Amino acid sequence: MDVFAQELEAFQAAQAHQRCALDWLNDFEAALSAGDAKQIASLFHEDSHWRDVLAFTWHMTPVAGRDQIAARLVAEQMRVGAHAFQLPRDRKAPRKAMRVGIECIEAIFEFTTSIGKGAGIFRLSPDLTDGGKLKAWLISTTLQSITGHEEKIGANRPSGSAYSRNFGGDNWQDQRDKAQAFAGRDPVVLVIGAGHQQALVTLKVGGTPICFIVVKPLLCN
Repeated sequence: MDVFAQELEAFQAAQAHQRCALDWLNDFEAALSAGDAKQIASLFHEDSHWRDVLAFTWHMTPVAGRDQIAARLVAEQMRVGAHAFQLPRDRKAPRKAMRVGIECIEAIFEFTTSIGKGAGIFRLSPDLTDGGKLKAWLISTTLQSITGHEEKIGANRPSGSAYSRNFGGDNWQDQRDKAQAFAGRDPVVLVIGAGHQQALVTLKVGGTPICFIVVKPLLCN
């Protein structure tokens, strides 16, 4: 097979994976929006798994089994109102992958809720008990940002233009001193400890407008 034929075959395969993933995601959103647990369940293998990180349940929540997944999704959807499901163009496109010995189509997706923006992954494989229909055996959903409290990254990153020599307001040090003084405000988030996990939490919260304080316990012998 020549190079052109190989590239054409790869392109056609990528297009097929994209269509399969998009069709499944559209069916999933339609069933979720309708609150149709039976239709949601039909999109999953009997032995399937959903892992939610804050997006729907506001906790780290694993759910196993298609009927259990469908029921929980319908219940949580009434509160979070997830919508605008899409396959993002700036992320890796749907592709064929081998995961825990299962050949599947793996796709990254994004969505919006009443709380903020979310993202996730789903993996599709044929259900041989249902005519080879592609169904999900795994889906994950994660809250990426909270509306009104987005991280100061990307387009939200401070430009530094406010600190030019012609600006008469607070400089970086002035703002830092005021932040440490907590003048006229109280912390919303309390981070206890200064280990790796606490540092990660501090880094994430510090990139938002949320007021927080870090407290390191004093150990006395």
